[in-house]
Amino acid sequence: MILNLPASKISVDNILMQPAYLNLKILPAGYKKLATEYVTQHINWLMSIDDTDNLVSAWNDVLQFMNSEDQSHLLREFFKINDLQDQHRNENFETVFPEYINLRKYVVNG
Repeated sequence: MILNLPASKISVDNILMQPAYLNLKILPAGYKKLATEYVTQHINWLMSIDDTDNLVSAWNDVLQFMNSEDQSHLLREFFKINDLQDQHRNENFETVFPEYINLRKYVVNG
């Protein structure tokens, strides 16, 4: 069943902050730039709709949070934990999320 909710009835209530290896700040600069472009396009679309000021503000907060700090050093931890979970789920991160197929190459060795 597809719900047809007006945009004014949708909210972004919380930004995931913990665990740190799962928050948006771990994305490398190139991925953040692409995400910023997509979210900005979405914000522009939302601004064409009445009564979406709160949603626009929430998405701007997401962008500000994501771009406020570089925590890409946590990608190693993300992949370590996610790879273990993938084994239990019999899945593969890059197969499930092909848009992130090159993300692993940003893991800093050491």
